[in-house]
Amino acid sequence: MPATTSRYTRAPEGLNCPSPLAARGLARPSPLTLEVTVKRMLPLPLLKPRVMILPHTDASMVARIVAPAEYLTPIDRIEKKRAEEREREEKRKYELSHLWSAPFRHLARGQ
Repeated sequence: MPATTSRYTRAPEGLNCPSPLAARGLARPSPLTLEVTVKRMLPLPLLKPRVMILPHTDASMVARIVAPAEYLTPIDRIEKKRAEEREREEKRKYELSHLWSAPFRHLARGQ
């Protein structure tokens, strides 16, 4: 049985390489890049969003996407809840004691 020859070398046993160059150790990983699309502040139909391709080391965020959640201790949570209840009760008392001006105050709500 004749031996078949190939121009590619095989990867050593147990090494799963996707390409012949990687099997020989000659392949280099491609650099990590990011594609960033910057939209305009004014949505003009003629201007397309700007697309930039940057290396991952040059990309940085100036502001956070999501504001961090405020951590409250259990005592602070109880105090905040009591303050909200007090404020709600004060608003209710004001509403009940100023019935004649209520239609003008609630005009924007449509009630």
